[in-house]
Amino acid sequence: MPYCCVPRCKSSSKQRTPGISFHEIPSDPELRAKWLKVISRDDWTPNTTSCYSTVCSPHFGSSDFKEGCKIRKLKKDAVPSIFEEYPPYLQPPKKRERSDASARKREAAAPVNTPPRKRRAVESQLETPSLPRNDLPSVDVGSQDLSPMDCTASELLLPLENGASERCITATVQVDRAVQVSSLSQVSATDKRKWRRKERDLNARIERLKNTVDKYKQELQKLKEESYVSAFLQVVEKVKEKDLAVSILVEQVQNFAKKKPTWSELTVRHAVVLRNLSTRAYEHVRSTGILRLPCRSTLERFMGSSRGDVGVTEIVKQRLSAELASHPSLQARACSLIVDEMRVKQRLLYHKQRDAFIGEVDYGVNSPKETTNEPVLANSLLCSILNGLSVSFKIAVAYFFMRK
Repeated sequence: MPYCCVPRCKSSSKQRTPGISFHEIPSDPELRAKWLKVISRDDWTPNTTSCYSTVCSPHFGSSDFKEGCKIRKLKKDAVPSIFEEYPPYLQPPKKRERSDASARKREAAAPVNTPPRKRRAVESQLETPSLPRNDLPSVDVGSQDLSPMDCTASELLLPLENGASERCITATVQVDRAVQVSSLSQVSATDKRKWRRKERDLNARIERLKNTVDKYKQELQKLKEESYVSAFLQVVEKVKEKDLAVSILVEQVQNFAKKKPTWSELTVRHAVVLRNLSTRAYEHVRSTGILRLPCRSTLERFMGSSRGDVGVTEIVKQRLSAELASHPSLQARACSLIVDEMRVKQRLLYHKQRDAFIGEVDYGVNSPKETTNEPVLANSLLCSILNGLSVSFKIAVAYFFMRK
């Protein structure tokens, strides 16, 4: 059970004080020695009396913990520094901040135009008492060629008289001003070089961006010319005119990448016609992917189910009634009856929906049937169709299985 190993500290996990965490003594030798030194326990080694020798969080400062962590964690170089229960002689020494009050006082009392270092030299020279002229060493200033800096240095080193002190102060101030002007000019020259370099880099970057934009424009124009974009745009514009070929072409493009394509009524109608013309050709085009076409189940759902009854069925009667109602004028109702016959293969098939056999001779429900022991198979199909004369429509009226 974790407890705090700091002397006179009573924190442990039994108390369950909120906001207190326990931290193990580090294994790093140097950091471990620092921890043991501030804990100040004589002849003691961690984890000897207990396996849970830790230090609680109140002995650390707020700056010793990592920020942004969900669990309270110490920094790598954190050392306990808060021991409120210790006597004063065991408390670690506190760091004192350096005070700058004396420096502020000296700056406030000094002259305004002289810098701090030169100001101290001038003040020391002004406070120096004037000595008798006999005690001064003889210096021939006129025989030597001295620069302003040398002159200033020599005047500062020699004891000053009443008139010489003023000249020295003036020369010192002039030299300080020259130093300040040269430093300002040097700083301004450095800034100029920096801004010129930055301007040159920005201009080069702008030039590169312009070249990139021009390159992309050329590639875009090239793609428009080579990828037939203009041709596809013309095709899309013609869709509004409801052109059959254009509508089917646009639908092919839309369904090209779809796993479950969607079809318009126009496409399904023509797909029904194509599949009735040639089932093998329709399935070949669809299976090879030359064109994406509706599957057989889609076509059957569109056409609906048929029981395959012969004669004039109820569905045919409803179709004729609907067509008659849609053409009120006598001219629109004018039509012709077309009767055609086609040969079929003799075969007897079982129809699951009708639960009956198909392929025998059948003339409808009301027609008499011959009773024979063996079925009579039909070898021809007689079909009658109504064809509109003034209005285009074709309706299959009836069909019969016959034998010739």
